[in-house]
Amino acid sequence: MRAPLATATAPGQSAGQANRYAGPVISVFTPSHDPRWLDEALYSVLGQTHQDWEWIVLLNGDADWAPPADERVHVQRSTLENIGALKAHACSLAQGDILVELDHDDVLLPEALDLIAAAFAGAPWATLVYSDFAQMDASGQPELSTFDLSMGWRSTMELVDGAAYKRWHAFEPSPCNVGVIWFAPNHVRAFRTSSYRQIGGHDPSREILDDLDLIHRLYLLGPFVHIPRLLYLARVHDSNSQKDPERNARIQVETIQLYCQRREALHAAWESRLKGAEVVAEI
Repeated sequence: MRAPLATATAPGQSAGQANRYAGPVISVFTPSHDPRWLDEALYSVLGQTHQDWEWIVLLNGDADWAPPADERVHVQRSTLENIGALKAHACSLAQGDILVELDHDDVLLPEALDLIAAAFAGAPWATLVYSDFAQMDASGQPELSTFDLSMGWRSTMELVDGAAYKRWHAFEPSPCNVGVIWFAPNHVRAFRTSSYRQIGGHDPSREILDDLDLIHRLYLLGPFVHIPRLLYLARVHDSNSQKDPERNARIQVETIQLYCQRREALHAAWESRLKGAEVVAEI
């Protein structure tokens, strides 16, 4: 069982050098059908430097998990099956100003919520904030496989609790990157609650690409902000949904279909923001 994580530090930087921010209430949400790693997710939430949070855990299927004695942790049960419906339900229970997605097998690094709150405060027009990420294996140790560097991926090594992780630097939010699941904002992802509700939230009918669909609609509403920090450890294991060949094949095909449907709108939103920035610069 993993204890609360220390702050991720870049080479030459100590954890004590990190900034601290006060901010709004943040709602972390986690649907789960497999509670094996929920205790580790819990420790990562409890270890946040930003303590004004609530954590909504939505159990489904046969999942069972005993919540801790913390009034900020809310455990609910659902009979819904589609991942889009489960996420929509979890977010409907949220009371915070910001929604943060935490998968049930992953962990947040300690400054994640602080830096998310600061990013939204510094960009009041932003609809989504996202960070860089690293991968770990089923046991929680660094997973150091390499992505396809020919596609533009870039990584650097970074220490977390004395272990060296491969930090993957997220792509900038251009319409081409946002448009397809391979380059769209990965975890950590956070949405302004008002923006999320304005676009209608997760599509409850979606069995796959629920995140990409939501990302597209948020992008059409407003710009994204990238936090160039390692704030999230994603677990790679045999039960990951993308390990299912049939499901993964559908994702590959339907990603392109969804992007083609919205390509013009995504590029138009981006171009409009560029023109707006030029006008401000001239003023």
